[in-house]
Amino acid sequence: MQSATKNDELNGMNRHPLVRIMRDICHAPEDDGSLARYTMINNYQTDNISCHWQLNANIYFSYLSYRSSAIGQDSYVGFISCFSG
Repeated sequence: MQSATKNDELNGMNRHPLVRIMRDICHAPEDDGSLARYTMINNYQTDNISCHWQLNANIYFSYLSYRSSAIGQDSYVGFISCFSG
């Protein structure tokens, strides 16, 4: 989490909101309880341990739907521009 908050694409988001988002959209990276363990902000810096994060099914398929719609929209715009000119 700590290294992700230094990323320019997150526009200065600090660790607390990022942890809340990760808890909502990700599976536990290891065993039961690892999601809470690796997203806990404490003096032990456990939120800075590298893990293999995966999106949960609902978020993953929502993202695929979004990408599919975006690609379909781009194709439609390209198709229409072939006939307008």
